[in-house]
Amino acid sequence: EKNPFFALMLGGLWLALPWFVFNGIALGSATRVREWIALAVAAAGTFLLATVLIALNESGVLEGTSLRLAALSMVALKLGMGYAVVILQTRGFEIWQYFGGAPRNGVLVVVLGMLATPFVLGPLQGSIYWLVLE
Repeated sequence: EKNPFFALMLGGLWLALPWFVFNGIALGSATRVREWIALAVAAAGTFLLATVLIALNESGVLEGTSLRLAALSMVALKLGMGYAVVILQTRGFEIWQYFGGAPRNGVLVVVLGMLATPFVLGPLQGSIYWLVLE
């Protein structure tokens, strides 16, 4: 249930976003549209924040430690929206589990995703897309 959130924390949005979407579909989640909106807000909001931070850095308004602290807003947004999706999917997961669904441990996928992140996002290093997907 919480494995996609761990994937978000350790692997990034590139790994967690499809997993959250898959879980919502597989569980037959009644809140699927809200989940997808939260995930879209995470991706689009991070892109917007990254664009603003890059512009502020290029204009000299934010530099060094101030820029790094402001960049934490992107992490907070992704984690906040990811947690919102976990909360939305919890009810569907509990119903699925009540009717005999056996939860599976996805830690191996999380670890493999974490190890694959440099290879998957490597070509995007230094771009705005890397900031969004990481």
